[in-house]
Amino acid sequence: MTPAGGHRTPGGGGHGPGGRRAAGLLALSFVVLALVLAVGSAGASLPTDAQFQATNGSSVTLSDASAAGADTVEFVVGSDAGVAAGSIDGDDFAVSAGRVSSASVDPAGDDARVRLHLAAPVDSDVVTVSFAPDATVTDGDGAELATDGAAVEVGGMDTVPPRVERFAVQPANGTTVDLTVEASEPLDEVNVSVDGPASVTLQRENFTAADGGLRLTASVALPAAGDYRATVERVADEHGNDRRSGRVVTVATEDRPPTAVAGVDFAASSGTTLTLDASRSTAADPIASITWDLGDGAEATGERVTHRYRPGNYTATVTVTDIDGDVGTDRIVVDLTGNGSVASVGGSATVDFASNVTPSDGSAIVDVADPAKGPVRLARANETDTPVAAHDGVALTALNVTLRNASRYGLAIQADGPAAAGDVPNATGVLGALTVVHDVADRDVAGVTLSIAVEHERLPADADPAAVSVFRRSDGAWTRLNTTRVDDPEVAGPYRYRADSPGLSRFAVATASNGTTGNATESTPTPTEVPTATPSEAESNVPDDAVTVTNATANATSVEPGGSVTVSATVDNPGDAAVSYRAGLSVNGTVVDTRTVTVPGGEDRSVALNWSANATGRQQLTVNGTAAGTVSVGEGGGLLASVLGVFGFLPLGLFRMVLTYLGGVLVAVFLALKAVALLMGY
Repeated sequence: MTPAGGHRTPGGGGHGPGGRRAAGLLALSFVVLALVLAVGSAGASLPTDAQFQATNGSSVTLSDASAAGADTVEFVVGSDAGVAAGSIDGDDFAVSAGRVSSASVDPAGDDARVRLHLAAPVDSDVVTVSFAPDATVTDGDGAELATDGAAVEVGGMDTVPPRVERFAVQPANGTTVDLTVEASEPLDEVNVSVDGPASVTLQRENFTAADGGLRLTASVALPAAGDYRATVERVADEHGNDRRSGRVVTVATEDRPPTAVAGVDFAASSGTTLTLDASRSTAADPIASITWDLGDGAEATGERVTHRYRPGNYTATVTVTDIDGDVGTDRIVVDLTGNGSVASVGGSATVDFASNVTPSDGSAIVDVADPAKGPVRLARANETDTPVAAHDGVALTALNVTLRNASRYGLAIQADGPAAAGDVPNATGVLGALTVVHDVADRDVAGVTLSIAVEHERLPADADPAAVSVFRRSDGAWTRLNTTRVDDPEVAGPYRYRADSPGLSRFAVATASNGTTGNATESTPTPTEVPTATPSEAESNVPDDAVTVTNATANATSVEPGGSVTVSATVDNPGDAAVSYRAGLSVNGTVVDTRTVTVPGGEDRSVALNWSANATGRQQLTVNGTAAGTVSVGEGGGLLASVLGVFGFLPLGLFRMVLTYLGGVLVAVFLALKAVALLMGY
């Protein structure tokens, strides 16, 4: 029976004290269950310290590296989780130079001390040690540790003296000889003795370095002609490793006479008063005197002389004598039969130089009087066979000059060798030079066209005739002119070109590289193209493409963006002569680093190449076509990993464990508090 008011009896389980106690007991049961689950979860997942570190990807570090001998490096392998020394051997490591032979490993507390032995001493002063891609290192409980990215550099490893790969001495001009020393590495010291009728000693400062310092060249004028014996006495690298070479070459020199060049300085000449110039004459030995037979019975002495002629034809001869009494001569023919001036002509659109110049002397002068309107073509009567001016296979066959206003003007044209235009930028080779001295201002010149001929043998064997261009020097700089090849390849004869210029000045004929202004087009290597083997000048019985990269290994399989990856590669040369080989590291087909290594015949050499990862995803690495592995960049765990990556300095594994344990405990505490509240009637 229910009491009045409808209230339940105390035992009815309503909101009375008995009902609250029952609810409290039920809540306490849930508390106990939650604690059991939390503790059970903790007991199942709580690892030991070593297990915890390994479960969360503990990394191995390399430190305390030093050179322990000519072929031994010593370092410490460490980890927060400890390292099992017995899990490490020589196969776990890769080196940037040389080859790993073996390793001895000893415990060092929780770490391991490794003595890594190389197969032989290396030429490289700094050796980078890293883990091989298949390296396996464990902690004391057998859990595998992460080795990606661990590397250390060891300095002071170069104990190998340089080798002289090639030594050559060639006669140049007169008693001058050219010496070439090629070594296995850049030389810091070199001593070469040259003995014969006189003795000369050359040191490192006498040489000019090329090819990254591997090739040294020098020219030396010997005191006397005769037979000489040149010896490389000693070479040393930058780390003090030296070798007594003893490489010997013999060379014979002969006394060569001076090369005399007669010319006319038109700018300093007026009418029949000419200034003759021999300043372009050269000699192996110092010049003692320069004398002139002016052709009209008069004589003069000096590099430059001025003489007034009567109208007529004259041949001026210059004689250059060196200190040994050797003589060189040259002559220039001048025609002063016109209107009392140099090669004076007028009223004609074509000016014939006639006998004004002999083809061999390289110079010509002309005075154009009262030219007709339109372009004036300055050429000899038979311009195909007889150029206006020529020197060493490069000739000016004709010159078209158009003035804005028809007026009298004069020209002096001088052809020279490459040395007269040695400052042309972006030119792979200067073939010849032309100087046009004139008395007309550039502002009065409407246009100039030069017709150029280049003998086939003047062009280097590996040069493309289409790459020949004409350059003009104006306002202190060289400009590449629009140059067109105009000869018929099917017709015998020299290469012929036409170049348009806005004015008259100095000109150069050269094979041109890309990057200069003008219309020449050349092929350019694609970004992924890596030149490979270049044989030394010694003969080799192996073709260039037989030099190969036999293996390539990256020191990491995954890195974060901006991380560094080192690839070690071995270059093998099966031939019998040294080869300079350019190794290139490509990432997904794009070259990112190159190194040149000299590989002796029948040997191999190691080379280290580097890449800074700047793109995410899986990247394929190769060295000259040889696979070096795949590296994952920034693939560490999706969106959450990207977000938590901001907090990379925190122990996130520990953070996750705390959440696991505290989650259950917090739920239990909440339920306990709720149970107490119910028991107390709240």
